[in-house]
Amino acid sequence: MSFKPLIHHLADTSNASFADFASRPGSQIKSPDEFERMKSHVLDLYQTVDVKSSFMLDSGQHIDCIPRDHQPALRGRPPATPPSVLPRPAGSSLPHGCQYVPTQFGHGKKDTAGNVQNCPKGHVPMPRVDLQTLARFETLEQFFRKGPNERFKGRLTDAPSWGNGQHNYAHAYQPVDNRGGTSFLNVWTPAVSPQIFSLSQQWYVAGSGSNLQTVEGGWQVFPEKYGTTLPCLFIYWSNNNYSQGNYNLDAPAFVMNSNVWTPGGTLSPSSASGGAMLGITMQWQLDNGNWWLGIDNGTFTWVGYYPGSLWGGGPITQGAVEIDYGGETVMRTATPQMGSGAFAAAGPGQAAFQSSINYITRSNQWATPTLTTSQPTPNWYTASSAGSTMFYFGGPGGSL
Repeated sequence: MSFKPLIHHLADTSNASFADFASRPGSQIKSPDEFERMKSHVLDLYQTVDVKSSFMLDSGQHIDCIPRDHQPALRGRPPATPPSVLPRPAGSSLPHGCQYVPTQFGHGKKDTAGNVQNCPKGHVPMPRVDLQTLARFETLEQFFRKGPNERFKGRLTDAPSWGNGQHNYAHAYQPVDNRGGTSFLNVWTPAVSPQIFSLSQQWYVAGSGSNLQTVEGGWQVFPEKYGTTLPCLFIYWSNNNYSQGNYNLDAPAFVMNSNVWTPGGTLSPSSASGGAMLGITMQWQLDNGNWWLGIDNGTFTWVGYYPGSLWGGGPITQGAVEIDYGGETVMRTATPQMGSGAFAAAGPGQAAFQSSINYITRSNQWATPTLTTSQPTPNWYTASSAGSTMFYFGGPGGSL
């Protein structure tokens, strides 16, 4: 893939036709009308964006640098002030033999066109949204949803089967009032294709039934979405039991604060079985109704926040009632690998894990969780505790 300036990208989008995209390999667009909705979404997203520079990652993803105060999610409003950083919780040091994944940008590297692969101070990196990606989904709503083939019915049910687009889990959770939490997620590159995705993440959940609301984040391998088989940093928000929400910066929702991390960008390098265990420490913290994302890889950075207005004054703007950590996959005809592809029992140096897990109480103090592990499909994926703040999970997946 060669570098394409944003102005050329937008011109190509304006001139694109349904007939051209419908004939491309992997295209799933439902109808000409749906194609026009996708096209309008891309053009509207960049309508008021003043891009100062752009570059391409080694994975082929394009990143556009936008003045922080002009990003689409702000809609002309001033950005919120980041909260004070809470002192690190007890037991938050890295497990023996673990290392941090470097920041995504700021290393002075250049792409194949000679563009420096980072955004200047005062600007934020925005992964480019394009028709080539959207065309791999039937509708614009499917592009936004957690699962591409049907609406996710709600993670808390642990339902083992929802047909095409089935979600599967190996995780650890606790019902508890909270204002966020933290964990170290070690990063892997599970084999996914031709299935849909595999991830490791944090969930913070409020409400129930049709009023279920979540804040989510972690790393994800989702080739149809990101155009790469590498793990990508991701975030997700949902409202009304997943009837509304979107990933990353795919729609005006998340407000960026950092120029060295961006949701939707690749994370590299990843862990290797029997080798180095690499990862990031992710933290979510509720502050003045906004859910802030922080990442620590030796240096703590507030990446940005979800404005409380997204949830219309819903329960999650006051706090969450459950914490949850672990793996999730979505399948077509078989289940893909989760984590390293090894079951939890493989343990240190082999299985995926999350560690240094703590949550924030309603009084804004760190607390140690009492997690319950869950493995609804143990033939495919398992989860096992390794103490109060750590557990292993994952598996090879398999055929139905």
